[in-house]
Amino acid sequence: MAHAVGENSPANFSANEANELVAAANAIALCQQNAAQPQRCELVHLNNEAMTTGASLKAELNSKLGKQPHPLFMWRYSNAKTTLFLTGSVHVLKPSSYPLPVQFEEAFSQAQTLVLEVNLADLNKAELQQAFQQRALLPAQQSLSQQLGPNLTRRVATQLSRYGIEIASLSRFKPAAVTQQLVMLRLVTMGYPNNSGVEQHFLAKLNGRRVQALETIGEQLDLLFNQPMPVQIALLEETLEQFDQVDQQMSELVLAWMAGDDQRMLAEFKAQAGSSAEAKLFYEKLLDDRNIAMADKIAALLDKPGTHLVVVGAAHCAGDKGIVRLLKERGLAGQRIWSNQEIRPATTRQHTQH
Repeated sequence: MAHAVGENSPANFSANEANELVAAANAIALCQQNAAQPQRCELVHLNNEAMTTGASLKAELNSKLGKQPHPLFMWRYSNAKTTLFLTGSVHVLKPSSYPLPVQFEEAFSQAQTLVLEVNLADLNKAELQQAFQQRALLPAQQSLSQQLGPNLTRRVATQLSRYGIEIASLSRFKPAAVTQQLVMLRLVTMGYPNNSGVEQHFLAKLNGRRVQALETIGEQLDLLFNQPMPVQIALLEETLEQFDQVDQQMSELVLAWMAGDDQRMLAEFKAQAGSSAEAKLFYEKLLDDRNIAMADKIAALLDKPGTHLVVVGAAHCAGDKGIVRLLKERGLAGQRIWSNQEIRPATTRQHTQH
């Protein structure tokens, strides 16, 4: 049973279906179809579990900070010919998390180039599917159940059944691919649409802007699916252990992002990554190691005239090993943008501080 409400309608639209995935989708569809005008609809309950909405997180932030200014996950770097906005994103957001801070939109309006972790605008679906299968599938003589053993296989099967999926349909997939599938299903049924992140928001209104990438899709897929088997299994186990905490975890992450709270963002990201030695190793590769290469490419963009908006996951920006600190070590000190600050096109470029 799923329940959804819309921003323009007080009605509660419910769908009682055979599995959570269909129930969630149908509740949202009913909410949108029965509205007098187009509206953003969000889940508020899934079975007996209350779902946190983006609007409620905004209200919570407002109750804590009121009109008090706070930092955003945005930094401005500039020199005589170039302005670069480094913006930290959340890859999935509830619909009522929008609109974004006006500073994000203003930076986008000034930018000629949108720079993402991966160029999502240039991905061919067939090529993406082929690249995924090359990395996500086990060798022909192996099966998922062989890798997981009977106990873990049963636990995975139980969770998949919530979404109407038989584990046999994933028998050829690596544990890492099953982990990604479970996380995606859980987020979607909690009301996080697949195309709801900051990156997709800007991609939907490019209007002739160039799109560049800091990484290739192959590099990201290699990182996700080519980890040693013990690491993949450990991450799957961590995911199952945290499965019922996802709403709270995501809410804390989004709230930290809205508040521009670097330490809290990093702490929440680490907590979601898991506590095992294998999870910590993966965390270093996922965040710390990639930050180094990203920082190098972002620094190089400052040699390219124009205005660039760089959007990366917010956790990449924070901490002693984050991109902001790495850029500073390279002699590039950015200006943190705050919630009460206007962003206007620079008439006279100021040199980046050294």
